[in-house]
Amino acid sequence: MSSGTPQDPLAARAAIKAASDKAVPNDTQASSAVAGKRQQKLAWLNKTYRCQTYDAYTVDWDGVPITGWEMQDTIAASREMPAGFYDAGGSGMELPMQFRKPRAPFYLVRKVVDTFTDYLFSSGRHPQVRVLGDPDEEDYLHAVIEVGRMWSAWSRARAKGGAQGTAVVGVKLRQGKPAFEVFDPQYCTPTFEPGTHEFSLAQLEVRRVFQEEAWDDDEKKLVMRTFAYRRVIDVQSDCEWSKVPMDGGNEPVWESFQCDEHRHGLGEVPVVWVQNKPVDDDWDGDPDCVGQFESIAEIDMLASLAITGTRKNCDPTTVVSTEGEMSSVKKGSDNAIVLEAGGAASYMELAGTGPQAAWDCVDRLEKRVCEFVGVVLDEHKQPGTKTATEVDRSFSAMWRTLGKYREQYGELGVKCLLEKTMRLIRSTVGQRVKLVRADGTTQILRKSVVLPPRLVEQEGGSSISVPRKLGVSAGFIDLVWPPLEKPTLSDTALATKAAGDAVLSDLIDLDTASRFLAPFFQVENVRAMRAKLAQKSAVQHDDGYAEAVSTRVQAKPAVSGEVKVYSYELDDGLFTIDEARSFKGLGKHPSGDGWMTVPQYKATHPEVFAAAANASAGTDAGSVAGIATDAEEP
Repeated sequence: MSSGTPQDPLAARAAIKAASDKAVPNDTQASSAVAGKRQQKLAWLNKTYRCQTYDAYTVDWDGVPITGWEMQDTIAASREMPAGFYDAGGSGMELPMQFRKPRAPFYLVRKVVDTFTDYLFSSGRHPQVRVLGDPDEEDYLHAVIEVGRMWSAWSRARAKGGAQGTAVVGVKLRQGKPAFEVFDPQYCTPTFEPGTHEFSLAQLEVRRVFQEEAWDDDEKKLVMRTFAYRRVIDVQSDCEWSKVPMDGGNEPVWESFQCDEHRHGLGEVPVVWVQNKPVDDDWDGDPDCVGQFESIAEIDMLASLAITGTRKNCDPTTVVSTEGEMSSVKKGSDNAIVLEAGGAASYMELAGTGPQAAWDCVDRLEKRVCEFVGVVLDEHKQPGTKTATEVDRSFSAMWRTLGKYREQYGELGVKCLLEKTMRLIRSTVGQRVKLVRADGTTQILRKSVVLPPRLVEQEGGSSISVPRKLGVSAGFIDLVWPPLEKPTLSDTALATKAAGDAVLSDLIDLDTASRFLAPFFQVENVRAMRAKLAQKSAVQHDDGYAEAVSTRVQAKPAVSGEVKVYSYELDDGLFTIDEARSFKGLGKHPSGDGWMTVPQYKATHPEVFAAAANASAGTDAGSVAGIATDAEEP
């Protein structure tokens, strides 16, 4: 059985038509021929990301039919090669290389897409959500994000956007809980509001065809049956047909089947449509690797050539020069080749220049693809610790690309979806619904959103649960992105010193300094951290402690109208900073935190203390309190 190029000129046309029918069976997934072509394009792009680019190939790199994992096990167990799976004549090699499955594909598309996605939405890299001027709304929104697992949804949506060019994410309320869901753009047909420039949806239709094994009562066996899935989301309702049989492969009469309908009544579609790279005259944007798919395929072919050459060179052809007759030659260390005088035997081995040249070309092509796309892969990063300036110089192209993606997915994606989410919740909470019991009685209930309570720490280390509540009004949502590259310890120390100097110089307040340093110390909620520190300091400054300090002050002898203050007393926390200053005839501490002791002040403001230490300034108790301590008593 030969695996060479087909001789029937109509066979290729039939194969292409069969592949198209598999992508869009009978065109039931598309409302028009144009939509069908769009779906085939997006399906191919999705295959490049899912490492399925060559799954449809039937001939491997050596020109023989491809054996799946099931057939490989069968052949290995039977120790027999079926006819047609070994082409001794090499006729299969007549098939051009671009139609043969590469031996070791790189799947560079997935590496590029996943790298960008990790920088955008992985843990510690996604933006922090803020609601300006409304802490209750911000706390409520954080709980919605956590319960609905929004960042996980955006990570999956961004992978689809990077691969296919479009990300589609929606929100819904089911059983009182928010849930964020991701749609595959290849199955989506959008209808946009006229006159909008940000792809505001008027309707989203999702259709796909799938096959499942089902029991056939007539044939008394499991058979493959074709089903259709459809979902239509508009400005008032969400209708879903989950599994509708397609008899004869024809379009189902949808009106004949009951749909699962949920009325949200929002007045807008609770879904956002985000282009990966903006394209003005198309529904879909461009994928991450647009313009580089041919180069990526060339990389796979060159790598396969290099691997094939190296692989065959490890089992080279034997060359025997002799005047005698030889029926066969056995190779190996356990066999000897007997030759007459003047005869010779050797291996026909490659010098290795060809495979090495192929690998060099692979490296250059990969570098060109990454430069064009604007990505720096992990294997391209140089080892060793770098300063922020060196990192910025090496990654500048990638930072620019990520800046565009942050704007696209942040402003047009995350922020828009969160605004729709809060409008959906506000339109739902408080709605009256009638509950009909089994006995026929009714009860009026009000809809609510199920969120975990907020834990508030109390004095003594205990905590109480407080229900979360919506803010006074829908506040302005802002996104705060972390640094693109995690700062080094030296970067953190320099930033801490700069913030401390600015606070001591009265250029900024502590809240601004805390927000500036939050990304360096991976603090997600600055307001909660500041409140916790203040509460901790207030608990330590209780009445019993104040009474003990007052007793100690009254016991100290006065000298020239002043009370002597020793450094060790401040370090032990016997006085507050303001009390120590009052002993020296000074006013309250300018920071406003003079009610604390020196140990409390150092614990609450470590950035100020660290900055003073880095600047070689005074860090003793007297310097912190702003007074000159007395010499210790002998």
